[in-house]
Amino acid sequence: MKDRMLIGRWSCSLAASMVLLPASAAAAQSRPDTTRIKWSLPTTLPAGALAAGYKGNPNLPGRATFLLSMPNGYRVGPHTHPGFELIKVRKGTLLVGMGSPPDSSATMILNAGDSVVAAEGMPHFWIAKGKTEISLTFDGPYTITYLNADDAPRRKNFPFGY
Repeated sequence: MKDRMLIGRWSCSLAASMVLLPASAAAAQSRPDTTRIKWSLPTTLPAGALAAGYKGNPNLPGRATFLLSMPNGYRVGPHTHPGFELIKVRKGTLLVGMGSPPDSSATMILNAGDSVVAAEGMPHFWIAKGKTEISLTFDGPYTITYLNADDAPRRKNFPFGY
């Protein structure tokens, strides 16, 4: 299963390494209530997005889910995780692909209600098309390894930024 990506709702293939699964209407109705969620800047993702914890603690072992709100054009470069990552599109459109370097012409288009599972160790990347909100579910602690060091977010160092 290391070389497979599971996608909800459609049936098509990307580089013969993605398998599609139907999304259920019940899953779409079980969306978290985001009216009381506190958004913050994620430290492990590129600048420009907002993240909010939803279930579990992403810093501890065990299943966790957080929400990510991204502006149009937001990109997360090719990266891997030590376990699976389930991405569900809640609002907007997400282009998802795999491999490095990222090839935006070889991505799948995921709309609200669609989901994708990246298997353990599988390089993948995403691009938000329009304002997009997703949920990410994984077994913690959350770990992301960028294939290109320049894609990893960097903290500003004093005195040049703080």
